[in-house]
Order: sequence, then structure tokens, then C-alpha cells
Amino acid sequence: MNSGEYPSQAAKTSHEPLTEPRSETKSNWSSLEVAKLLSGVMTPIVVLVMGYIINQTLSDQNRRLAEQNRIQKAVLVGRTKIFDSIREDLAHIYDYIEDIGTWKEDNPDTIIADKLKIDTAMWSERPFWSETTFNAYEEYMKTAFDMSAGGVGKDAPIKTDLQGKQSLPSWKAEWQSRLTGERDPDHRSKYKNLQDLFFQDLTQ
Repeated sequence: MNSGEYPSQAAKTSHEPLTEPRSETKSNWSSLEVAKLLSGVMTPIVVLVMGYIINQTLSDQNRRLAEQNRIQKAVLVGRTKIFDSIREDLAHIYDYIEDIGTWKEDNPDTIIADKLKIDTAMWSERPFWSETTFNAYEEYMKTAFDMSAGGVGKDAPIKTDLQGKQSLPSWKAEWQSRLTGERDPDHRSKYKNLQDLFFQDLTQ
């Protein structure tokens, strides 16, 4: 200590460097505490936001799935209704052409009327059926009726033989022009294919 310095000044000077590290340490701890505080606040918020996003995504998926199920159910109900309205008429046509089942109870007039009912039901409700099934329906009708001989105001003749039908007591000579006199060789296979596809559409 110099003789010219006061003791209080020397003591003050010797302690001044110690105050700066303490101030810096206090500042570092404050930043760490702020970071911890922000982390504690943000974590629940992030969890809530992610939970909301996940819940919304699941909710949207459930709504879409419910809508798809509703549409599929409506289509199935529509297909069932159409099929129920045509299945007996379709069976009558098949039986009459093959001379089996209840074929003797029908005649060209009733069979052509059955075709008209089936055509009306199928074409008016075409969107209900898969493309494959509707095409199979058209293919079957081509084996059951001679479409090339039909036209505006003229019924397509039935592709079946005459022998058994002409022997029936109820037979009328005027009906002869409504039959081609022979069956299509693909008639049975086309009918089976159509029935299989109807079943697929009705059970999907």
C-alpha cells in the first residue's frame, strides 16, 4: 500500500474483479431457467396440437369410411331390388329356350314380354351394375334372341327350336315367325356366366 492511498480505496480496488464473475454466473443460470420454463410450457402445447391433428385425421378417415359403407349398402340394396324383379322372367326365357322347367306354360308372346320387362329394368338402372355384369347380360340376350332380325316396331325372334313347341295344344301358327328354329350353342354357358356375375355383384 502506498502512503498516498487511503485504505478504503485499496480494499475497494482489490475486490472489484470478483464481482464480474458472480454477475455472469447469475445471468447464465437465468437463461437456463428460462429455457426450462419454455420447454415445460411448449411440450404440452405440442402434444395437444399433435393430438388434435391425429384426432382430426382419424375423424376424417372414419367419415369417409362411413360414407363408402353407406354408398355400398345403397348399391347392394338397389341391385337386390332389380334382380328380384327380373330373376323369374329371366328363368322363364332360359327354360322356354331349353324346353325345361315351366316352358310349356309360356309362349312367344309371354317370353318377348318378359324380355321387354328385363330390358327396361336393366337399362333404366344400368349404373347399379358392374360393367362386366351388364356386358354379360347383353351377351346372354344375344344368345336368347336374334337381335339382327329385330328393329323398330319389330320384336327380335327367340333363338329356340320349333319341334316341341309346335306340338303343344296351345300353339298358334302365327308364332312360328317369332322363333328362329334353332338354339344358340352358347346359350347355356352365357346364362351360367350371367348368373355367376349377378351373384358376385350381389355379394360384394
